[in-house]
Amino acid sequence: MEYEVIVLDDPFGNIKNQEVAKRFTQLIQMKRDGYWSKHSGRYLPFNKEDYICTHVLLIDKDSDQIVMAFKICRKSICELYGINFPMDDYMSSANDIDKAKYKRFIKPFESLGEDIIYSGGWTVNPSYKGKGLSNELKDIYTCIHYHIHKRFNINCMTAIGVMNFNTDKFFTNDWGVISFTGTVYNFKACPYLDCIFIGLDMDKVVQKKLDMADKYKYLWDARVEFIEDVERQAA
Repeated sequence: MEYEVIVLDDPFGNIKNQEVAKRFTQLIQMKRDGYWSKHSGRYLPFNKEDYICTHVLLIDKDSDQIVMAFKICRKSICELYGINFPMDDYMSSANDIDKAKYKRFIKPFESLGEDIIYSGGWTVNPSYKGKGLSNELKDIYTCIHYHIHKRFNINCMTAIGVMNFNTDKFFTNDWGVISFTGTVYNFKACPYLDCIFIGLDMDKVVQKKLDMADKYKYLWDARVEFIEDVERQAA
């Protein structure tokens, strides 16, 4: 299968671009199908930040369909639009000990004036499941996840690990993330899932992530980007 990587940055701000509008609509449908295949139609996989964050799509060039996608949401763009940063919302449910761990994790980055991101929304198109692509897609995800952070000069990643789907183990073993919670949480949007808060300094990823970043770098190098507002481009 031949793949292509597409980066949609701030689709709301760039929605007049016909290709952005097409891909964003396609993404909504794919994420609905992907999440509902696991959540039985009980989960809305879109929030306010999805309209302004950066979506990374892996496209099947033969069918022009999205094979998988994920998002990174910069705290700076949430502030620009006046909405809550997703991780701050999640942490509002945390106990005081875990809140303190989170603050200790982000403090060194904030003191340097660096941006912080929430990474999430990793979804595989159900049409591509069961075709022996699972390991390959994980490796490609690992690659482009690394490079999109470097593209925007982001070192501080925060996220949620879902224990029910073993994503917490995947992130820990293959990426080197740390958990800054000693408690398992259940959120209102998906009370049937057990979640922990995780974080990663992108300068401290494990060797496996670096190996995958090199292995599939040709995909990243050939990416198509839609980042049209020059004031919001990475340095």
